[in-house]
Amino acid sequence: HVACHRNAHGRNDHLSTIMQIKINDTDEILPLEIFFARHSNTAFAQPLTDNVLQAFGAQLYVPPVDIEAIRVEARERVNAWRDAQEREGIVFEHAGRMWDGGLTVRARLMPMLRLPQLPEGFFWTDADDADVPMTAESLAALATAHELAIVTRGFEIHTRQRLMKAEIETMDDAEALRAHRPT
Repeated sequence: HVACHRNAHGRNDHLSTIMQIKINDTDEILPLEIFFARHSNTAFAQPLTDNVLQAFGAQLYVPPVDIEAIRVEARERVNAWRDAQEREGIVFEHAGRMWDGGLTVRARLMPMLRLPQLPEGFFWTDADDADVPMTAESLAALATAHELAIVTRGFEIHTRQRLMKAEIETMDDAEALRAHRPT
């Protein structure tokens, strides 16, 4: 594992490698960090690391890969993708017009449906920014179409995320799981 570290002057001028070592004849596993100047010859790093391990009477410890933990991380990326998709707005067709929709629009639309009557001259603005006069009945029809559009998009998202998760379940290669990105 190679990482850049900042010195007191704020410049990235050295690298370090952090490894886990196992002290010979014990079960103790310790972290060891070795620093290298950025301009060092990288061929110098391996013999130095070997010499440090020998001096400590230690061997490099490579922990076993926890494929299930990596699989959980891949599933979490799919869940984050799903949540982001569900928060995005949508555009849908209703009554010959295109309308903006989504959870934000729902939050604005639903209170209007609970009113005993709409204000005089009430209108709703479509996706093309045209003001469309609305009656209680036409607003209710718009709200129904809007909910159908949200549910339809939600089901598309749900179906896609289930397919991605099924794909993840069949993967046994740690690197492939780490590289898996929702699409």
